[in-house]
Amino acid sequence: MKRLAFLIGGTYRASANRLSSVEEDIRAWRKFLTSPCGGSWTNGEIVDLSGKARNVIATEIRRGGDADYSLVCFSGRGRLVKDRFGFSTTKLFVNDRDEMMEDECNPGSPWCTMVFDCSLKRLAKEKAALSGKMPGVSFPEDARVRFEEELLKCETGLVVACFADAGGTTANKRSFSQALLSVVRKRESYSDGVLRIDQAVRLAGNAMPKRHAPVYEGGSRVRHFPFALLPKDRPSARNSI
Repeated sequence: MKRLAFLIGGTYRASANRLSSVEEDIRAWRKFLTSPCGGSWTNGEIVDLSGKARNVIATEIRRGGDADYSLVCFSGRGRLVKDRFGFSTTKLFVNDRDEMMEDECNPGSPWCTMVFDCSLKRLAKEKAALSGKMPGVSFPEDARVRFEEELLKCETGLVVACFADAGGTTANKRSFSQALLSVVRKRESYSDGVLRIDQAVRLAGNAMPKRHAPVYEGGSRVRHFPFALLPKDRPSARNSI
């Protein structure tokens, strides 16, 4: 199976626009994806588009149309707006000048997940302490194959998970990326060794400000895409995620 993941961290020169946790979020996403828990992506399958201009990002994302499965993760400034049909969609501010709409970030691959972690403001003291160890867990060597087997059981199409803090600040709260990736370290999050994206978003929402719950759009599918893996066997606490 051909995979491509696109990581986009909003980069802002104006001090008023800077978000303290963006770089940490992007590093955490890469660490998660390349771990067995995240499906053992290779570094060659992960494209970091942080700091790139809008046209470069759009061109690179179109490459995902050749993949079987693509993943797009954005961390930065953004907000929910209405499209011309009156439906809510996400506008991303990829830098101080360039904006992108949600549909421009869709590579068009048969299976595609898009995660948008957007806010207008985060306090400087916010930290993305997303790395860590899952006690008592050892991962099988075939984690990559297993992830793809689980994905192939799911209907094709696009799923979108979005958190847009239109009100202003996530002070003293985890960002959506922080909450989402923290869920994978909890054994009770998994069902039959798989944490699916709809479950991960719901659990992450429990750690977010109640007035701004994350939105999950998975369509009418019967089986939701895998997000993380947990083996049923025990020992070895040496593996980190």
